Amino acid sequence: ADSTPVVPTTAGTDATPTRAEPVSAEPTSTPAAPARVTSKPDSTTIAPLPPLPVGSPRALAAQPRTTPRPSIPEPAPIPRYVVREGFVERTVSPQAPTDYELRGGFYREGLINYLLLEPQKDLRKFSGKRVMASGFEYSDSRWPTPVLKIQDIQLMP
Repeated sequence: ADSTPVVPTTAGTDATPTRAEPVSAEPTSTPAAPARVTSKPDSTTIAPLPPLPVGSPRALAAQPRTTPRPSIPEPAPIPRYVVREGFVERTVSPQAPTDYELRGGFYREGLINYLLLEPQKDLRKFSGKRVMASGFEYSDSRWPTPVLKIQDIQLMP
């Protein structure tokens, strides 16, 4: 008088009945992992990019910087001695580096240099006249047009 139920077998198999196991809440073994399915890559699949070459600019930019690059100070531009010819005019801009400028052409259309003469009032007598000015040309950080520090100025006919 066994209390375990007997499970009948299906036809065409072993004729001996099997005993059913009692059902427990915990699984006795872990389920098998699903089989990995491999398929052909889709036409929309993008292959990973190869690593960048070691010395390429993009690879260097992608690397974190641990030490800052040393800044090399640019040398101050060396003033050069020049001779310019044009018309002396008053500057229009209140932010201009000097009060007078040298303009070129017959119609005074192009700005050549800003003129710097230590006593600025001496340039007033040349205003509106054609001159030949010589001296050292400097660049001012505020303006792209250079400043001409006049050493000699002559009226032109």
